[in-house]
Amino acid sequence: MVKSDVQTGTGWNPELVNAIQQPIWTTHPDGTVDYANSFWHAYTDLEEDISLGAGCTAAVHPDDVTAVQGQWRMAADTLEPYEIEFRLRRADGVYRWHLARVAPIPVRDGEESRWVASAIDIDDRRRTEEALREIESRYRDVIDHADDIFYTLAMDGTVMAVNAAVERVLGYRPDELIGQSIDAVIVPDQVDVSHSMLDLKLHGADRSTYELDVVARDGRRVALDINTRLVTAHNRPTVIHGIARDVSVRRERGKQVELSAAVGAALIGRRPLAEQLKQCVQAVVDHIDAAFARIWIVDEAELDVLVLRASAGMYRHLDGHHGRIRIGEYKIGRIAADRRPHVSNSVETDPEVSDKEWARREGMVSFAGYPLVAGERLLGVMGLFARHPLDRTTLSILSSIVNAISVGIDRDRADRAQRLLLEQETKSRKWAQVAEVRYRTLFEGVADAIFVTGSDRKFRDANAAAMALLGYSRDELLQLYAGDIVAEDQDWSDDDLAQLRGIDNWQGALTLRRKDGSIVPVEARVTLVELPDGLVYLAAVRDTTEQKNLERLRRDFMAMVTHDLRTPLTAIKGWSQMLRRRHEDQRTQRTTEKVLAQVDQMERLINDLADLLRDEAGELRLRLEPVDLAEAARRQVAFAREQTDRQEVWLETPVAPVVGVWDRRRVEQIFQNLLTNALKYSPDGGDVIVRVDVVDDEARLMVIDQGVGISPDSVPLLFKRFYRADATGAGGLGLGLHISEMLVRAHGGRIWASSNLGEGSTFTVALPFGGQDEA
Repeated sequence: MVKSDVQTGTGWNPELVNAIQQPIWTTHPDGTVDYANSFWHAYTDLEEDISLGAGCTAAVHPDDVTAVQGQWRMAADTLEPYEIEFRLRRADGVYRWHLARVAPIPVRDGEESRWVASAIDIDDRRRTEEALREIESRYRDVIDHADDIFYTLAMDGTVMAVNAAVERVLGYRPDELIGQSIDAVIVPDQVDVSHSMLDLKLHGADRSTYELDVVARDGRRVALDINTRLVTAHNRPTVIHGIARDVSVRRERGKQVELSAAVGAALIGRRPLAEQLKQCVQAVVDHIDAAFARIWIVDEAELDVLVLRASAGMYRHLDGHHGRIRIGEYKIGRIAADRRPHVSNSVETDPEVSDKEWARREGMVSFAGYPLVAGERLLGVMGLFARHPLDRTTLSILSSIVNAISVGIDRDRADRAQRLLLEQETKSRKWAQVAEVRYRTLFEGVADAIFVTGSDRKFRDANAAAMALLGYSRDELLQLYAGDIVAEDQDWSDDDLAQLRGIDNWQGALTLRRKDGSIVPVEARVTLVELPDGLVYLAAVRDTTEQKNLERLRRDFMAMVTHDLRTPLTAIKGWSQMLRRRHEDQRTQRTTEKVLAQVDQMERLINDLADLLRDEAGELRLRLEPVDLAEAARRQVAFAREQTDRQEVWLETPVAPVVGVWDRRRVEQIFQNLLTNALKYSPDGGDVIVRVDVVDDEARLMVIDQGVGISPDSVPLLFKRFYRADATGAGGLGLGLHISEMLVRAHGGRIWASSNLGEGSTFTVALPFGGQDEA
């Protein structure tokens, strides 16, 4: 051990210093060690020659040497004592933290200053402090990143500390609140709640839990669940620690459940839709604090108009300016047209809000409008105004109830449609029953036989007259097909049925076979009817046995008449011709010519009747041979010119012959009938034109007159048997045109007429060149 002043009587007791169980040393002003006690050497395991002088730093941690030396130099200049922490190496090589206290040693004037230092092992304490700091850092990190707000209040309500969660929840930075009264952020109507909770604590309540509404930095109203603890020192309250949790979502979810339940309850039951919708908008006003809410629905009678059906809040009337809104007009109409919601938390700047002065006057802040739709169908619009912003949770609630309201409106319409359908079905059933009775009464009461067959020609129904006609019972008849009762070779073929389907009806004569095998002639009219279960054929059948007998008697009578008339006519004609030859005086000549003319007319009438009878009996025969139609026309025109001096008869024919295979006598008969008819109805001085031509591989004959004309309604009747136009007093039996049509048809040709009253008439005959073998 180096001898120092400690050892030489400077007032230090060497034995005492060496007995101290901590390092002690002294230094010169330059920092070199001139003494170190026994504990220093034992602790650092440094030899004495290394410990003294500048070598003592060998025991100091290399990272701490610079700091130790720098602190020493500063103290040497000021001669002020100081403390420093550094790591000192123990004999086992482990560095441990020590606290060194260094102070100058008092010296006499003129003596060199010296310093004394001692070190205390603080390694355990330092490690504990570091652990505590780590724990505190972690705690602070947890607090700062917590979802809940941690805060400390002074007893007067001043915010002393608050964690970073306050910015995430309320939007305030911690430094904006520290030093401010907590009352500044509490909703005004709930400040008293906060104060009452403080009073409870001061009167013995250590902890308290309650809900409080505060105002966020953006103006939102936020619900907080508050849990506070009063901290005391020396039996006196000092601060309040609190934890605040945002329960807005929970509260809004509760509102959502309540609102959804209220809307659901409103839409249940059989009340009128207007009452249901009124209860819905009232629930919206009550649960989200809306100023007013309304529902428009599409007018079912005018689909481009919305009709106000429910209103609650500050406005409850349903009439007025917004009672009917056309789709596409105003914000409500545009929401309907676009079928998209429109939401705004700043109605004063919203371009969709037309009356901004009203919005400012009434304090309106937000608007929400939603289309009510079901699938692709627009049902209506719900809209509301509020005096506070609408957060996302509230908008989510509104979206959910809008869907429920849409379903309710759609269900109401479906129910009403179903009720209407049931009413119509009931009425239809009653009408069907009445119609069935009426049908069955008419069906069974009609004198004609009525048959109904399916598309397979099997009988489905028949009336009493049908069963009486054929002698079958209903059950027997319903087992038969139409072909079973039609006489041989008269059943319809598939082609006939296909043709019937094309024209919908058919009329003609049939011969049916009764159950006993007898034959009955009938006249039938078959109509194709489309029923819900398929096509059916409805046949009205009338027994023509008596009619056939009468027609046979009529034909026999007419045949007898025509035969019996010919005999006296032949005698009259012969005697008249003989008189004309024997007596040449003019009086006799004129008289016999008149008689012969009348006889010729009577012969033509008899011939017409005979032809009519032959046609009806199917016995009309043609004698076909090559005939020049132009030449036949010339002969008939020449004859007509001889018969009249009142009209001019003109002929127009092609240069070449118009030759076809026809019956010469019948063709000339057609000419004669048409010319006679034209001359009969033409006025004096009028022209009659006969034109022969070839058109589309057919020979054409046209007879054109300038007569009185025929009304359009009478034209289709001209070729009917015994039909006569009544426009003039012209005589005749009305058989000429019918006979002409019959003869043209026998040649396979066509005949038609065109005419208007006062404009004359044109009759046209078209004949195929090939002719027909027989009629």
